[in-house]
Amino acid sequence: MKYLIASLLAALTLSGTAQARSLEDVQSSGTLTVAVYKDFAPFSDEQKGIDVDIAKALAERLGVKVSFLPFDADESMDDDLRNMVWRGTLLGYGPADVMLHVPTEPMFANRNEEVKIFGAYFRDTLQIARNLERVPELRDMGVLDNEPVGVEIDSMGSSLLATPFGGHRANDIHHYEDMNEAFSDLKAGKISAVLSLGSQAQAAMSQAEGFRVEIAPLPGRVPPAGWEFGLAVKSEFEDLAGALDEAIAEMAADGTLDRIFAEHGVKRLAP
Repeated sequence: MKYLIASLLAALTLSGTAQARSLEDVQSSGTLTVAVYKDFAPFSDEQKGIDVDIAKALAERLGVKVSFLPFDADESMDDDLRNMVWRGTLLGYGPADVMLHVPTEPMFANRNEEVKIFGAYFRDTLQIARNLERVPELRDMGVLDNEPVGVEIDSMGSSLLATPFGGHRANDIHHYEDMNEAFSDLKAGKISAVLSLGSQAQAAMSQAEGFRVEIAPLPGRVPPAGWEFGLAVKSEFEDLAGALDEAIAEMAADGTLDRIFAEHGVKRLAP
């Protein structure tokens, strides 16, 4: 009980510390407040990562400093947008001026009319990191039928591995809440492969020898080009969206985005 009370007091203390604002208000305050996910390597983990560096670069281009509002993912992305972009949590945490790592899929965007989603800055795909000695070729998913394979619990990858397709179904699936543990087990030889988002796999395995990361052979099961991710602000702040959209386009054109991704061991896939 004392931990619950402490958490509530901490949340109430944060009440009113952030509020979605217009471009004029952001520039007048001198600070851009950015919502990023907690424990989400390689994008945002203890204020380090790709999204953290992108947020810093965006703020610099607006001529302001950056302040972060790290948050835990809720049950859905719709909840995350409500909590961190247009309303804030019931305990008063948020909203931020802008949120990063937001899917740009049109149907998703249309049903979240309280926010404006824009500025796609990369896309991600499902990829497999594998031990080359134990899985020398990745012709199809059948090569993993009898190999121990790691995947995040309650993820799309988990559902795909557990569902028969093309006559194949993985028989030895290891579920992880923390994907860092999955990649550690892969390096240690406890499992033969990991199915995850490519950004996670590339960052985790970029310095490891004897392993390879490549797109999972899942034709017809996932979008071939993967999923695009961009930014979101409260829908009424068109001026802020415009300035951030221009900044992210400049960062794509001058190589800043590619450099930031590369610094974290990830090859950026342009949207």
